[in-house]
Parts: sequence; structure tokens; C-alpha cells
Amino acid sequence: MNTFAFSRFRIRLVLALGILLPGSGFLAAQTRFGAELPFRQEISFGVGTLPFVSSFGEFPLLDNQNVGGMGDLYDVYRTRYTDVSFLPVLSLNYRYALAERISIGVNLSATRAWGKGYNVVSGTDAAKKEITAFYLMPQFRYDYLVSRNWHLFGHVDLGAGYWTGQEDAEKISKVLFAGELVPIGATFGRRFFGGAELVVGTVTYGFRGSIGYRF
Repeated sequence: MNTFAFSRFRIRLVLALGILLPGSGFLAAQTRFGAELPFRQEISFGVGTLPFVSSFGEFPLLDNQNVGGMGDLYDVYRTRYTDVSFLPVLSLNYRYALAERISIGVNLSATRAWGKGYNVVSGTDAAKKEITAFYLMPQFRYDYLVSRNWHLFGHVDLGAGYWTGQEDAEKISKVLFAGELVPIGATFGRRFFGGAELVVGTVTYGFRGSIGYRF
């Protein structure tokens, strides 16, 4: 009888362990994640390619089609620009991990563009134009893959931008929508890391590289 009772006890113990161990494994995995990444925050600095010079039409370029008054009336009298120059988009990004794969953050970005104006009708130089742009965008990020050194992720940034500048004596000041979609991005490194992102948006369009620090 005692042997039978002991056997039943062992069966119950095995069943209990079978139920508890998976949960313990999950908690252990979370603990290991915490041990490997004993920080939930990161800050990074990025450099990205600029879209707004062409996308927003602020610096329509002078080309052969503009010379001689070709195009519609708006194009004929519109100032064209030569020697257009611009800085890459510089960004500062802060992220806080709510869970292993979900995090929120904020993206601060800035850039500058300038060009020489040209009046197509008169064939004379027009005023120089310059714009400095600042952006503030809250961010939501989801990590597809999290490992010791690798993070594979995507994120959405939505916010606003402020443009300030000057064209001749006319001041430029406008607030506009700003947004970025990163369908795929990756970082390599634990505490110090480097990263690359494919970006589609009104602030950065194309590619962004970054370096950062987790704490």
C-alpha cells in the first residue's frame, strides 16, 4: 500500500513538473533576456538620405525643358534652382522597451538645403533660397528577431516638422506632417551597436545608418 501511494506521489510530481517547467522556462527565458540585456533603453545617432528637396518641390531644378519658356504657365514663371546643396538628415533616437519585442520612442531629426534661384523668363539670377528643417516624431517599434547581438525590427514614426528659412526678403516658416515607415532594420552589438534601416517617408527616404548605446 505504501509502495502504491509512493508511486502515485511520483506520478503526481512528474505531472506537476510537466505543468510548471514550461512556465518556468518562459520565465527563465525572460530572465536570460534581462541578463543578456540588463537595460531597457537605448539612444542612437543616425545619418539618412534626404527626400524633401525633390519630393516637396521646394527646389525645382533648372533643366533644358525649363529654358525657353516650355511647359505650362506655372512652370514658365516659377523660379528654378541651380547648385542645390543639402545636408543629410541627422537624427537622434531614444527608445524604451516595454517588452522583449515591443518598444516606444521618439525621433528628433534635422537637415538643411539651399540653392541659387534662376528666373527662366528674364534669364537672370533670382534670390538664393535656404531651408532648415526640424522634425519630432513619436515611434512605435516591433522586433521580429531578438538575439544576443542581433535585433531585426520594423517601426513607424509619426509626428510633425517645422521648416524655417528665407528666400530673398521673404521669410519661410511652416509646420507640416512628418512620417517614416521602416519595414526592415537591423542592429548588431550588445551595449554599443551599429545599425542600418530601409526608410520610406517624408523626412528620410532610402537608407539610414546609425550607431548607438544601450543602458
